[in-house]
Amino acid sequence: MEKTAILLLWLCIAITELHSQQSQSGYMKKYWNYENRYRKYFVHLGNNAGDGLPIAHRPLRRLDEQAFTYEPRDWYPDGAPDGIYDGGWKGIKFGDVTADLGDYIARLATQYKLLKNAGENTLPTLNELYYAIQCVERVDLKAES
Repeated sequence: MEKTAILLLWLCIAITELHSQQSQSGYMKKYWNYENRYRKYFVHLGNNAGDGLPIAHRPLRRLDEQAFTYEPRDWYPDGAPDGIYDGGWKGIKFGDVTADLGDYIARLATQYKLLKNAGENTLPTLNELYYAIQCVERVDLKAES
């Protein structure tokens, strides 16, 4: 009885592992899909106030409807729900910005290294990394003033 239970458990684990495996290209496709969504919906590149700060929360909408914007009217076409207003941008919440910004820079640095090792184009990642570091500088200058 015990041997049968162990055999069934092992068989279930083996079948689950076989079905969950993806090819390297499948993982890369999934990574770049998430990366593009992050750039489009959760961070805005630039040197203006608020640019480069990763957003912790944004209003739920279909992802194909609206890219990132700071305009509150664009987030809620029928008007914002009662009680949602955060620092001038309806529905957007930034959370612990400095920690999120550190994670964002670490991810970009890792992405740069992996792209460089693979001989891929690193210019978009370097550009994004530049703006993220400029954001750290702006946050630091604002905190000191």
